[in-house]
Amino acid sequence: MKKIFIILILFILTACSDSQITENPTIQTIETTETTENTNLIAKLSDVPLNSIKKASYNGEEIILVNFNNEIKAYINKCPHKGLQLDESSLKDDKIQCPWHQATFNPSTGAYLGQADGQNFNLNGLTLVNLKIENENIYAA
Repeated sequence: MKKIFIILILFILTACSDSQITENPTIQTIETTETTENTNLIAKLSDVPLNSIKKASYNGEEIILVNFNNEIKAYINKCPHKGLQLDESSLKDDKIQCPWHQATFNPSTGAYLGQADGQNFNLNGLTLVNLKIENENIYAA
């Protein structure tokens, strides 16, 4: 897809004079690198209020964005216990708590902390999605 896009840009640039490029905003937009970077855009910081969990998607996979004490983390939207979704979770007592079977996880690391009732199922932690934050944008890294 990128090869076709580059060939298309080269064709347009070859077919147009410099004055046409300056006057045509569509061509200027195609030439910016912002178009490429936006393919990894997940959300804006304002979409994830302080101490909240929000559902998002990246590369066709559902993820959760967690804003805990103004630190944004992303995890695959599956509890390691039964694979059920975590997007209905809440931050309770400074922990992510699965709404289905009450497994709890550290919001900063995704580490399994045990069950809300004190049991321990020896689960793996949540799967981290690496992020890059620039200005007000949250990107997958």
